[in-house]
Amino acid sequence: MKLGIHLKQLRQNKNLSQNDLSILSKVPQTTISNIERDICSPTIDTLRKLSKALNVKISDLLE
Repeated sequence: MKLGIHLKQLRQNKNLSQNDLSILSKVPQTTISNIERDICSPTIDTLRKLSKALNVKISDLLE
């Protein structure tokens, strides 16, 4: 599964909007949107922030 689709599923499973995740992770909403649409690849730092906000391991994001 692509990272963007998986990120979106994890976010939606926690009933979070992109804006909610942006606030929790301190990652811009536009970046989250671009990752979910596979327009850009996240940096390691962004993956760390997103995984922490979603309370999952980085490896869980990359499955």
